[in-house]
Amino acid sequence: MWTEYLNVLHKEILPAVGCTEPAAVALACATAAHFLPNHPEYIKVEVSRNIFKNGLGVGIPGTKQHGLGIAAALGVCGGNYTAGLEVLAALSDEVVAAAEELVARKRVVISLAGEGTGDIYVRALVSAGGEEAVVVIEEEHSRITEITVNGTVRKVHSSLPVHKERSSFFQNLNLRAIVRFATEVSFDEIKFLLDAAVMNEAIALDGISCGYGLHVGQAFKEKSIFGNSTEHLPPILKAALLSAGASDARMNGSSLPVMSNSGSGNQGITATVPIVVFAKELKTNDERLARALALSHLVAIYIKHFADRLSAFCGAVTAAAGAACGISFLMGGSYEEIAMTLQNSLSGVTGMICDGAKSSCALKIATAVQSTLLSSSLALQHYTIAGGEGIVDPCVDTTIRNIGTLTKQGMRSTDSTILEIMRSQGR
Repeated sequence: MWTEYLNVLHKEILPAVGCTEPAAVALACATAAHFLPNHPEYIKVEVSRNIFKNGLGVGIPGTKQHGLGIAAALGVCGGNYTAGLEVLAALSDEVVAAAEELVARKRVVISLAGEGTGDIYVRALVSAGGEEAVVVIEEEHSRITEITVNGTVRKVHSSLPVHKERSSFFQNLNLRAIVRFATEVSFDEIKFLLDAAVMNEAIALDGISCGYGLHVGQAFKEKSIFGNSTEHLPPILKAALLSAGASDARMNGSSLPVMSNSGSGNQGITATVPIVVFAKELKTNDERLARALALSHLVAIYIKHFADRLSAFCGAVTAAAGAACGISFLMGGSYEEIAMTLQNSLSGVTGMICDGAKSSCALKIATAVQSTLLSSSLALQHYTIAGGEGIVDPCVDTTIRNIGTLTKQGMRSTDSTILEIMRSQGR
């Protein structure tokens, strides 16, 4: 009876190396290069506005470089086209050097695609020795919809938008059903979520020990008002520092994989790491940890379905809201208390904007985690936002749909303004 829930979890929780927008560009380029007999000489990539925005300032795995140009070059020089969003895992120094040379010779061109291409769109044209291959990715970061080699179409995917294929499932979904699923589904069916716990905790520990980007994770424990030991931090701060540390690493060149959620590694981190922290604090067994992770990730996916997949709305908000629900579950919260948690969470930091993937994502994650875990604490004491305050409806499921309306209708112009500001800065 839980087949559809499990299918959604398997589809939306996937491993990725680095930011998923550059990874999508690298995957398209690596796939195109695979169909050419000679070493690629020229790369032209057209991307949607949000792919462009999220790829502009983010670090690329295995390099000290930023942006979509080096991601495209790495894809053609040594990316593993069969690895999905792990396309840039384990690149050699020789591959990195070859990619940097392509960029330096101005053989890589990145441009904005025309209007009407959707939030996720990548079209990579790679040429070599008079031959060329074109690969198109749409709707999801690893969903290849077209492969054309020297004018001959090799593959065309169904044109039915992925987001609409499952719309009836999500339209009929509600938080109570998600809580019931997380509580009752067979442990064996959701045991795979423990891989997310291991993977995302590993990059979190790497982030706070090796020092990446803005050092947000390290700031919690080194020369800070919180002391210099993570062991003595309260769980809410430990969850924030480890989540931020994972983002520090992922946004700034770490080659460690993360388990993503809804096409975002940062959302996967935020929906996972706080649950792991509280599970350890409570000495929770693996089964209860897996159930909390199922609740957290499915709530995040549920909220994200009604919003644009990429937008001006920071995805850390939805993922942290899911994590807060998972924490309330671990703390023995009832359905009513989990619903209160979600209402509190979505009334708090919902206005946080996404101005591209970059170092400051770690700051936003730290803020979202602290805010939404406070929401859980309030809910467990039966303090909650009254329905009718702002965007919060008396029904939690209507509040979730209100978030979607806010994103799709209210933040489109915000998204355009953000991109205009970023481009005006000469980037």
